[in-house]
Amino acid sequence: MLSVTEFVVVALIAICSGVVQIAMGFGNGLFAVPLLALILAPHDAVATATLTGAATAIYQAWSERAHREGAVAYRMLGGAALGVPIGLAFFVRAEPATVRIVIFSVVIVAALLLLMGFKLRGSSPAFDLVSGMACGAFSTSSGTGGPPLVFALRARGLSPPAFRATLAFVASFVGPTTVVLFVLVGERLTANVWSAFIVGLPGLIAGVVIGQWLHSHLNERRFHRVVIVLLVATAAAILLSFLET
Repeated sequence: MLSVTEFVVVALIAICSGVVQIAMGFGNGLFAVPLLALILAPHDAVATATLTGAATAIYQAWSERAHREGAVAYRMLGGAALGVPIGLAFFVRAEPATVRIVIFSVVIVAALLLLMGFKLRGSSPAFDLVSGMACGAFSTSSGTGGPPLVFALRARGLSPPAFRATLAFVASFVGPTTVVLFVLVGERLTANVWSAFIVGLPGLIAGVVIGQWLHSHLNERRFHRVVIVLLVATAAAILLSFLET
């Protein structure tokens, strides 16, 4: 059972994750999973972030549905269906330490690429499928499935509303599906997972509200860069502390 201090930390992580999600249109997993992995077992951290992220994605997908790029979203969703079993197989069989290293590595690489303004060139239906497949694999293996879709959608040059809506639509299906599969393969959602989810969900909602306010009052490009720098610093610091233990 989590302590009172740990509950407070989970709530703070959830608030910050909500702000990141609204600021960038994604990032709940990138921010929450590595921090939760310091408090919870790696598998529990992924499950908790997946639960809270699914709730946020469903809300975003519905509220921004008018801006969704339907054909692109469905192709990515089809690719995700292929990738989910691959990531799930790794998640179930890998040792906790391996899962933790994968989490931190994905976060650091993705955040650095975003910070450098990395963009893929060109786009095609096949590319949508491949990026969706990578999303599904990373979602079930480490709870960090956003980056492949981000790079693919950036290559298409979508407007910010279309970018967020399309990303949220895919995540709104991948997240809940991941949770169901965890249960079906015997990955028990522990008391710590449900406790962290119950505490984290209100914090996440508060973070979304704060993020919406900041998004409307601050320079968007500067705000995004600050968030990405925080992602890099957070993941790097956690990885170093883990390697020293």
